[in-house]
Amino acid sequence: MTPDIKLLFHLLSAMDMIARMKIPKAAILVIGDEILSGKTEDQNARLLISELRELGVRIALDDFGTGYSSLSYLQRYPVDALKLDKSFVARMGTPGNDGVGGAIVKLARELGMGLIAEGVETVTHVEQLQKLDCPHAQGYLFSRPLTASDMAPLLASESAAASLPTAS
Repeated sequence: MTPDIKLLFHLLSAMDMIARMKIPKAAILVIGDEILSGKTEDQNARLLISELRELGVRIALDDFGTGYSSLSYLQRYPVDALKLDKSFVARMGTPGNDGVGGAIVKLARELGMGLIAEGVETVTHVEQLQKLDCPHAQGYLFSRPLTASDMAPLLASESAAASLPTAS
């Protein structure tokens, strides 16, 4: 299990904050697309993301497909993964409503990016995501949000992955 750390931060102070937090290299730093939407900070965002990646931190773009999301971000910024917004996951399995979520899963795969589906709350969601060959998911079906101190024993547990629900 890899922790995903969601931070919405001002680009100019981010590197200092990252250094103080001592983020583990296996972590995925999740940034909101609003961070990338400011034209004056475009170069700063690219530089920051590149520097973080050089430190071994992976970057995921949160809530992809909603808000300020733009396909051009996928060309301009060196992000490692997309997070499929929970609004698309919630519609999966409903006739006529799978299209956008499925297209985002395929887009991530075609671009060689990782993908994490958010808001997975039912085994039906897991089944739909498995049909789309979505590699990762998070949501209340697996765990409520945890504090860092509550998460440590879970990450250390070898049996944690075995207890996750599956759609067999």
